[in-house]
Amino acid sequence: MGNIWVFLLQTLSVSLVAAVILLIKRLFEDTLSPRWQYGIWGLLALRTLLPVSMQRSIVFPLPLWIESLKTWGESGLNSAYTQAYEGLSIGHVIPWISRWPVSVTDGLFAVYAMGVGITLAWYGVGYLRLRLLLRKGKSVDEALAARIRKVAEAYDLSACPAIMVHGLSSAFVCGVLHPVMAVPSEGELDDKVILHELLHLRYRDGLQSIGWCLLRALHWCNPFLQLVCYRIHCDMESLCDQRVLERLEGEDRRQYGTILLNMANETYASMPGTTSISNGGKNISRRIAAIVRFKKYPKGMALVSVCILIVLAGPLLWGSNYAYGVELYEPGPRWRLEQSMAMTRLNRCTTMAGALDTYAKGLILENGIYMASASSLSRQKELAAQMEKASREEGWAVYHLEAGEEFDHLDREGGYSIWNLEKEVDESYSALLAFPIKYFPGTESETEYWELQKQSRTPLNVTLVVPVTVRFEDAWVVEESGERICTNQYYHICEDGELYPDGGGSPIPFLWTLQGEGKTGSVQMQQRVGYRVQNTTYLSDFGVSTEGFDVSPKVDAEFDEIYMWSLLEYVHDTEKEPQGPSNSFHCYLQYPEAEGDQWNTEMSMYNYNLHNNPWEGTLVTTDRTRIEPEKPQSDESGYYELPLQAKFALEWDGQLVDEILMEVEKDGRD
Repeated sequence: MGNIWVFLLQTLSVSLVAAVILLIKRLFEDTLSPRWQYGIWGLLALRTLLPVSMQRSIVFPLPLWIESLKTWGESGLNSAYTQAYEGLSIGHVIPWISRWPVSVTDGLFAVYAMGVGITLAWYGVGYLRLRLLLRKGKSVDEALAARIRKVAEAYDLSACPAIMVHGLSSAFVCGVLHPVMAVPSEGELDDKVILHELLHLRYRDGLQSIGWCLLRALHWCNPFLQLVCYRIHCDMESLCDQRVLERLEGEDRRQYGTILLNMANETYASMPGTTSISNGGKNISRRIAAIVRFKKYPKGMALVSVCILIVLAGPLLWGSNYAYGVELYEPGPRWRLEQSMAMTRLNRCTTMAGALDTYAKGLILENGIYMASASSLSRQKELAAQMEKASREEGWAVYHLEAGEEFDHLDREGGYSIWNLEKEVDESYSALLAFPIKYFPGTESETEYWELQKQSRTPLNVTLVVPVTVRFEDAWVVEESGERICTNQYYHICEDGELYPDGGGSPIPFLWTLQGEGKTGSVQMQQRVGYRVQNTTYLSDFGVSTEGFDVSPKVDAEFDEIYMWSLLEYVHDTEKEPQGPSNSFHCYLQYPEAEGDQWNTEMSMYNYNLHNNPWEGTLVTTDRTRIEPEKPQSDESGYYELPLQAKFALEWDGQLVDEILMEVEKDGRD
């Protein structure tokens, strides 16, 4: 972690997990065994080691709250570690100071990082002092050493060297690689105390205590987690008590409780790498109560315990996706703009289709929050300033972002379409967003539009085409990359509303031109590819269901349909006309499979009855062919690579008379 906001999110997330665990432990206190009561803290250990996700929430939408607080806190500052509209980057949980702090928030993080270092140093010095103290001790006499070996053998445990130290109140094990058992030089050491410490040694509780001390150090300024770590240590001792009681019988169990009771006011070792049977008066009382209700839990409860842990692991470790409400995309009060912009830095576009969909809807609705979700983080400050200015000076809704005069005439119910998605050499993608227009720029109303259409005597079907580039940064982002064009199949429409012939072209250019020559004639086919995100919504009004355009942003959308639109022209050479009946012909296309030399019939192009309709020898036809997104030609982003070859097959009166191989003659992108 590299700034105070990441630490704040991390420590609050870990605290939430700890609070949930404490609540669950309370509910199952008398039901599940001490093994489970201590084992569930493993989820907290994993949560501490895992970098917190900025896109997922645990119980509460903490990422949104912290991101909003960061935007407010960093405004006006020029921090070295983060900026107001910069996304939080979380690579690890260890604090790291990359440069000298220059702001208040930088200074707070530097203080936190130094606190972690000081806490670790304090633990390290304490442990070294304890080891030096133990060096002053002397080896236990042969009688006590024999007793320790006897207890170990009786319960199939491993023993470790033991030393006597003056002034100790109880025995404890110290060390991980070379552990020793420290025992008081005064008084008699009970075998049950020896058993307790040997069990600590068996289950490497000293190593676990180091891990919990690291958690304490990372969150040294969080008093709640300090109390939680204290509770964890108590649960470790309670588990060790359970293991002791499972090995004892009858009167020995009661005597073990008496031993603990006599330690109620004694101090105990609490350094990393140490374990002790004594852990303070209040906790001794809790352990005595547990001994009173001691029971051997049935084996079936182990499965129940594991199932509970599995159910809890997902939401506590990784959290869940937070469903951001529509109020954040259309903020009411001006102050909520910061929270909405914070949401856009968290609710990023995870797919290319989602980025195109969100950006296109942002243009349609003139909604800056939508566009910010699909834009680079470097544009966040600029977009926020534009929306703030429009709201303050022009009275627009706080989320309004002017899309341009071209969108004043938009048919918003018509949605949008995506055309000619192409992969570029720099691994970005280019595409065309197409929007249906109600009436032309330069006309004042739809009435003028219809008058203009009467003059043209042709269907206008105007389309606004916006070239864009799509690329992956921290997420998929979109930016406009060229001049917007308002056009249709017959005319180019200028800014003044005047119509100029467009040469019979199309508002959407073709990507490829394929040509081929065969036995019966020549064929040329032009192609472009469309991509579709499902945005149809059904509205019910007085029992009548109608279709509408779903304007909600879909940042993780996938392409529901990819389709190829083809314009084919076949010129028949009458001199090569097949002999025999000439009543009808049928033509269809084939495309090569992604692998191998197989050809797949994709679409039937045309059927023509020559008996009823005289034919002059030229066929011009179009077709729209659906392409499944999961086809091998589609990469993981959803982009479909057009085949560079096609076969035109001609059947004359049911008989195949010609197959014409077409190859790319012209690349429309050049």
